[in-house]
Formats: sequence, C-alpha cells, structure tokens
Amino acid sequence: IPKPANPPIDRPVLYAVCADLPGSSPDEQAKIWDEIRKKLELPILAPVTFEVDEMLIVSFKSILGAMDLAKVVLRIMKSHFMSDRLRLSLYASPVLIEPSGPQGQKILAPIASKQLKELHSLVPAGAVYAFARFSSALSLDVNHYSVDYSGVVNADWFPQPLEIYKVNMTDSTSRIA
Repeated sequence: IPKPANPPIDRPVLYAVCADLPGSSPDEQAKIWDEIRKKLELPILAPVTFEVDEMLIVSFKSILGAMDLAKVVLRIMKSHFMSDRLRLSLYASPVLIEPSGPQGQKILAPIASKQLKELHSLVPAGAVYAFARFSSALSLDVNHYSVDYSGVVNADWFPQPLEIYKVNMTDSTSRIA
C-alpha cells in the first residue's frame, strides 16, 4: 500500500515590503495603496503576494522587486508630502504561502502575516528600515544603498533581539517610471 503523499509546502524565501501611515485614516491610506497597486500592474515587479489590510504588505522573489516597490512608495509619499509619516520596513525570510486569496491568488499564511505586522509595528516612522537579513543583501550593493545600524527590537516569538538598520538609497532610480 503506497503512503499518502503529503502536499508540498510552499515556503520560499521572499523579500517583503510593509508600509503604513500611522495616524492616517483608513480611507486616506486606501487611496495611497490603490495608487501603488496600479503601479504594480506592470509585469516588471511581479509580486508574489499583495495584501492590504491595516497596512500594505507585498512580497517578492527578488530583492530588486522589493526595492523598486520601496522607491515607488517613497516617491508617491513625497508627491503627497507624507514621507515623514510613512513607516516602511523590509524583511527577507522563508515564508509560508497559501493559495487562498479572494480570487485564488497567493497570500501569506496567517502566522507569517501576524509576525510581519508585529515586527513592522516596532519600526519608527519617517525612514526606511530593514531587518538584518534584508540589510545584509542590500549592503552588498554599495553603489545604490548604504545601511546604518539603528538598534534592536524584541518579539515574543523570536528567541533573541532582532537588529534593524536604516536604509539610505544613494540612487533613487527605479525600473518603474
């Protein structure tokens, strides 16, 4: 008798971008995220997941897609004179994915989404911050980015403090107009 096959686990390493505007109304944020969603319709970014709840969470298979989105978000926030209110954080990690979005699209597993939201809430507004794994990858591209150590945050579900770094973009060009 053959053993029943376990379904494959969809747990790729993804580069996630989280953004919100603390103190802004849900309607105000929805307009901004809708503008960003329209920019994401370009196939060059190809996000793996795109979720809007109380914040924007978008994940990519490549760091280039994540950084292009971060640049788009920053440019849109500056055009609305809201960049000082923006909280934007970047993560790189294996993430569980589920194919259960409203139209069958992939979404982050509930535990992954909860953890990203918790970590994002610990990051200050007004700059772009990356957690250690993401900032390590960025620091290899010295022509476009520099990272400055900003401190640590603690999450109950992680056994040690997590380092965060402020990301400085030396070249603000993006693959997206």
